[in-house]
Amino acid sequence: MTNSLDFPALVSGSKDARTFSPLGVRNPQTPKIGAKIKVNSDLKATNNLIIKVLGQGCNALWLDIPKDSASISALTDLLSGVELTMIDCFFQVTPSHRDSLYALLEDFLPLRDEDASGCCYIFHAAPGQKHAYLIEQGKDIVGQICEALHFIHAILQDGPCGSHCVAPIFVPFTDHFFQNVSKVRALRIVAELLQSAYKDQVLDLQFHSYGDPTTSEYPELISIAHKHLAAYATQNDSVFMGPWISNRNDLSLALLAIRSGSIIEYETDLLASPDPAAGSYYFEKSSEILAKQAWADFKDSLP
Repeated sequence: MTNSLDFPALVSGSKDARTFSPLGVRNPQTPKIGAKIKVNSDLKATNNLIIKVLGQGCNALWLDIPKDSASISALTDLLSGVELTMIDCFFQVTPSHRDSLYALLEDFLPLRDEDASGCCYIFHAAPGQKHAYLIEQGKDIVGQICEALHFIHAILQDGPCGSHCVAPIFVPFTDHFFQNVSKVRALRIVAELLQSAYKDQVLDLQFHSYGDPTTSEYPELISIAHKHLAAYATQNDSVFMGPWISNRNDLSLALLAIRSGSIIEYETDLLASPDPAAGSYYFEKSSEILAKQAWADFKDSLP
């Protein structure tokens, strides 16, 4: 079905460039500020760290679960000890322990009543479960976009006619601000094109950016700030920083990440537009080049 589609003609560099935006259908929104936390054997310390970051304004959690099954079973105490019904929770777990985690969450998920605004997701979960896709760092940008397209395509194929499909995608951000913005814009372009092949389904595409801060003290602030800036400029649903580890004195860095997002929100006008990069020849041309190549590679990889 998708092989019959052509790539849309864009308007990069033309006098009408300011009117084009792959984000134009979205209302400007404030990305959630997320904390990536490594869960270790000291669940009390992990629990305290979660409470602290939530108390400072963090409203999304990414829990990186270790490989040992003992930590998964001990998560029951961790989840019951923190009020998580109003925030988004993402769980990263090895494939061998995925079923154990999902069985554990079955006891937790019913606690979310109709007033709960948060959602639970598991990375790479089986079809039919709430799952998110984590694009690993290290691949070239076009390869990352193709990965995301295959994930979106699988969700649209699995969804029944007339369904509302949710596709949460975690996009790695680097220390290259312009590259981050262009990558997300290109992703939105090809995702919209792919959805056009499934007109009876509604696709709720969610972007969650993530990036580990650098190690030296001063660049850390710059790295965190510009990744937040790129997330706001591309209307991401959330931006995650970390990982924060409960047995390491890194809470100050976590708070710095949270407050950087607050400063950007209140001190800039980025949220006044769904796509502040629209009309920029550099951004639009970069987005177009990435999108065209990714779309061509995606079509070639289809059976």
